[in-house]
Amino acid sequence: MNSMTGSGRAVLSINEELKYVVFMSSLNHRYLDINLYLPEELREFEIRIRDFLKRKIRRGSVVLRIYKEENEHSNKDLSLNLDVINKYLSFQKDLHNLGIKG
Repeated sequence: MNSMTGSGRAVLSINEELKYVVFMSSLNHRYLDINLYLPEELREFEIRIRDFLKRKIRRGSVVLRIYKEENEHSNKDLSLNLDVINKYLSFQKDLHNLGIKG
């Protein structure tokens, strides 16, 4: 890296339903200051990512954000749990019979 000021964005598509967006920016700074923002499922890689950045960058204030984007249609297997719905309706009816509204 030749300059300490800059930013970049990359997208990694895992499949049709899931992709990760990586955004990295850096500003001039006397020392190396790394701030990572990772989704929960990538937290186990934090030390390896931090070590990788330390090998590539000598100084600067660096922010690396990785976030997950799921396709809104990725929950196509969504279904209603009729048993839970019926229990809820029965409970609501019991409350009503007791004079409790809600």
